Amino acid sequence: MSKITNFFTPGTSNGGKRSKVSSNSDNNKDEEPPAKRSLKSTSSEATERFASSKKSSVSSEDVYRIINDVFTEDQKKMLHQYHRYRERNCSRLGTDENKGCQTRKTSSNTSGSSKQTYFVKRQQNKSDIFNEKPSVRYKTTAINEHGQSQKHSAAISCEMMNRVSVFQKKLDERQKVNDSVLFKVFYSIYWLAKEAIANKKAAGLLTLLEKLRVNDLKYFDHRSPASVREMFSTLGCAVKENVVTRAKTAGCFGLFVDDVSDISVMEQMITFIQFYDKDSSEVTVEFLSVDNLLEKHDLANAVAMFQTIQSNLQACTLSTDKLIELATDGASVMVGRKNGLAAKLKDVNPRLISVHCVCHKLALACTDAKDDGNLKFIKEVETVVTQLWKLFENSPKRLACYLKVQQQLKNLKLSNEKSRKMVAKKLQKACDTRWLSFSSAIQSLYTDLVAVLQTLKQLKQDPGQPAAYGLLKKINKVKFIGAVYILKWVLPILATLSKSFQKGAINYASIKPSIDYSKDRLNDVKITEEPIKQLKQDLTSGGRLETLELVCTESNFKDLQGMLQKYIKALVKNIDKRFKSSLPVLSAFSAFNPMLMPNRQSPAEAEEFKTEWKKLKYDLLSWKEHNPKDTADGKKSTPTEWSLKRVMAMKSTFGQFYPKSVQVAEAALAIPVSNAWPERGASQLKLIKTRIRSKIKNDLLASLLHVAINGPVPHTEACDSLVSKAVDMWKAAKKRRKLPHHRPSTQPQANSETEVATPITVVQDMGTQTDVTSTTELQNIREEYEEALHVLHLDDMVEGELDSLEAFAKSM
Repeated sequence: MSKITNFFTPGTSNGGKRSKVSSNSDNNKDEEPPAKRSLKSTSSEATERFASSKKSSVSSEDVYRIINDVFTEDQKKMLHQYHRYRERNCSRLGTDENKGCQTRKTSSNTSGSSKQTYFVKRQQNKSDIFNEKPSVRYKTTAINEHGQSQKHSAAISCEMMNRVSVFQKKLDERQKVNDSVLFKVFYSIYWLAKEAIANKKAAGLLTLLEKLRVNDLKYFDHRSPASVREMFSTLGCAVKENVVTRAKTAGCFGLFVDDVSDISVMEQMITFIQFYDKDSSEVTVEFLSVDNLLEKHDLANAVAMFQTIQSNLQACTLSTDKLIELATDGASVMVGRKNGLAAKLKDVNPRLISVHCVCHKLALACTDAKDDGNLKFIKEVETVVTQLWKLFENSPKRLACYLKVQQQLKNLKLSNEKSRKMVAKKLQKACDTRWLSFSSAIQSLYTDLVAVLQTLKQLKQDPGQPAAYGLLKKINKVKFIGAVYILKWVLPILATLSKSFQKGAINYASIKPSIDYSKDRLNDVKITEEPIKQLKQDLTSGGRLETLELVCTESNFKDLQGMLQKYIKALVKNIDKRFKSSLPVLSAFSAFNPMLMPNRQSPAEAEEFKTEWKKLKYDLLSWKEHNPKDTADGKKSTPTEWSLKRVMAMKSTFGQFYPKSVQVAEAALAIPVSNAWPERGASQLKLIKTRIRSKIKNDLLASLLHVAINGPVPHTEACDSLVSKAVDMWKAAKKRRKLPHHRPSTQPQANSETEVATPITVVQDMGTQTDVTSTTELQNIREEYEEALHVLHLDDMVEGELDSLEAFAKSM
């Protein structure tokens, strides 16, 4: 067989050395057609070259004999061989032979005296693969160029895929579903954040989704606590970026600021922002930030708040020149005339308007009335109601007894089956920091007063219930029950006023009328004495409280009359005191209400408007007929808010005629009258940062609040867009891939940093060929296979199989 090998490679001696045959066509590229690989030397040059080369040890007779034995007659017509060249004086292939030749650039393996050459050929499907038929026409430069070509690399990839197709197919599938997997994971995490569920539950949720045959999630590897935390933070950053982007387009904005102490006893400052959103043409209130004031400051004073607000605005690239309003709860640290937060912000922006929340003012007015020296009994009633709630709330036994008594009384009173199935109600908690809680507590006590007293009488018989006996002595009196009746008539009036302020609808004209209306209702109660009359009626035979066996004497009647008169008088006085300074400023914006515009037949009132109003009033008057019914009724909005939005929507038109009026309109939309939003933010903060999650950091807390308060509802287009944006932000933050576990390399290190590794050609019969630039690549290949095994959960693969893979890599 060695003779046959030497016969087809006449330029190679027995020692395996090939002849120095050269040609000018060695520089062919991959793009050149195979026909250009033909020899271009003349016949005489070829003859001299062949004559000068070392002759084969096989005689010509043996050659012809072997040809006759091996090849058919048709094959011998296309055969090219050294002796036949000499006989025919042939130096190159014919045109027809070039067209039929599939040989392009070749690569070879040499082992001893034998030689076999692989070469890339193009099939009908235009794919490049390795051919295992030997070739006798090759050139060194062609081999080198082919080894560096893109098609050679593609052919190697195809060969590797065919040999280790399990790994390659899995990696290709992972790459294909990468984006969809991230979208599903981020959507799941967004749902957790929206529902205020702990971050630790993310791993369990993803496992559940895999169990429900969401198969793509098996390719998601970033499940460490740090990675999950970063995903939550990225979602919050995406929501905040949307808020800040919209706020930048507004001409001005207002801030809501309030403090809250969380479960970990941290002084947290919660900030909301209000502005006119040009995209939606609506007034928008969004959560902006939460900051631990004592993290960088020793005291939670006005200086700490001022510096924190400034740093937050700078981080969001929001200018303080656009800050035209600050709504607070009225604490001295907020509204102090010299050193308050509002005063320091006014030094930066003199246009700033400081608004004391009308809801806080109303709550303070009610508190001031209870603190009056002549109304100490009202304060005592509030204390007893709180103690009564604690009595039943802290004992399941007492609460069960109360609910049973309540249900038994209702069954005796009610006739139909539907009424008998009514669920018994528990008492409500009265809290000073919650504006409407006292009203709810009084209402629940008033409704089930008989059941409460009957339960206390049963508990009194137990020697271990001294608190029940003490509360029974205080409650089972005409004066206490009369005070409950008075509060039941008075507090709903104040609660209705507070709820109207908490709606957030801009109706500056209704602030003063609403307050006046509430005061008139209080005065009506004082004049009619309706609570006292109702009490006397309920205590009589056949009344609601006849089972209590209490008698309202004339002395009790006079005491209750005096209490009612003093309490309502104190309320009206404190309401006037609290709202006297702020009502003129807020009510001035009612000029934008088209429903208050005078008709053209009233020249005296029309002359009160100045420069711009002389024209704008006619526009407002024309809008009067087009005012929507829902705004006229005040169900969804108010006429003032509707007209202000219309002015801003037509800013391009009105800006030319009423430049100042448009600015005032936008400022009016950005000015809140209530600080209820930070209170809602504080409630949401306590829902997220519970006792179990008390160690949550503020950066993650801010992200969770952004998602919970500002985030869109899941399963909407806005939510889909937000999650996609968060995925892009997470991918762009840094390169994310799981690194393999590196083992100490046993390869010798280079002597110097400037030393360049010499390219090595690894050859082996019938194997795939690649150029290795360094011996350390073998170790890298092994590490890549280990990573692939980890991805495919094949970590228990035996070491022998890894060694076989390494042997395959060495054969490349």
